[in-house]
Amino acid sequence: MDANSRAAENLRYLLWTRGEDRALWVERVAEWTGCDRRRAIRLLRSGRFTSGEQERIARVCDVSIEELRFGRLVPDRPDLILHENLRYLLKTLEHGEQKRLAGLLDMETGTVSRWRGGKQLPEGKTQAALSRYFGLPTGTDLQTDPIFLSYPPADDRQRRQWLRDRIENLNPELLSDLFPALERLFEDE
Repeated sequence: MDANSRAAENLRYLLWTRGEDRALWVERVAEWTGCDRRRAIRLLRSGRFTSGEQERIARVCDVSIEELRFGRLVPDRPDLILHENLRYLLKTLEHGEQKRLAGLLDMETGTVSRWRGGKQLPEGKTQAALSRYFGLPTGTDLQTDPIFLSYPPADDRQRRQWLRDRIENLNPELLSDLFPALERLFEDE
């Protein structure tokens, strides 16, 4: 992972540890850095901070600039990362879908509940099956890749919801302008 990607992950981790609602991450970064929403989105994705932005983030979050830019703030604890990834992914399941997932994995529904609560963690083969189920990129390791910090979301369900939310909130004029392109994009579905 390059320094900019690490810095972006660190920024998202700082937001997460402060208990910031994911839906407000953009606003919070804009507030911390004094930038607009577009710039805040770019910072969450890229981690390419100006010196002033990194100084303000470091001051607000009480971390050094070196830690923010070059360290890895996410603890090197596979159990913690796996647990948080499971919580993040499993909360996307709709009513009754946890039972369906358990059936596909040939497990009891209670096992999935214990994963969510952190009382039990799935083995490696089951982790790979979960990655496939949630549509995560090939090669994703649920013990080392902090999916719960992804921006934008890394899994299919959260991406679809992200798109729905953005489309729902488009102003009517912009939707009218974008509709022909969206129609062409989705007409073969």
